[in-house]
Amino acid sequence: MAEYLRQYLADVFAGAWEPRELSPLPVSVPRASPREISREQLPLLGSAVGCSLSYSDYHAVATALGGRGFVLDSAGDTGGDTGGDTGGDIEDRVVAVLRAAQAECHRGHPVLVNALLGPSDFRQGSVSV
Repeated sequence: MAEYLRQYLADVFAGAWEPRELSPLPVSVPRASPREISREQLPLLGSAVGCSLSYSDYHAVATALGGRGFVLDSAGDTGGDTGGDTGGDIEDRVVAVLRAAQAECHRGHPVLVNALLGPSDFRQGSVSV
């Protein structure tokens, strides 16, 4: 829980930096999600109770604090302030969102990109510690 709070505060204060020639462009990628726990719990217990939680809307927090927030996920939602994009190749959407975020950053606005990673089985069989 402390890691989640630390990441949340880092994202919130990302917009508090003084504008400079080189502005930071924070990208929030949730780490160690409850999905990692369910990866082991579901096969063992047959239930994912307590593991199916929603992502946090960090992009909405950035917008509420006067910045520009963008969300990027594999379902096709790609913009916090600017709406979603449901078509096209995922790589094209990633490039489009990051370019839009960079453009807002260059205009002097604090920006946060909330990159939501979907479930994957690439760690299947590994042990979480």
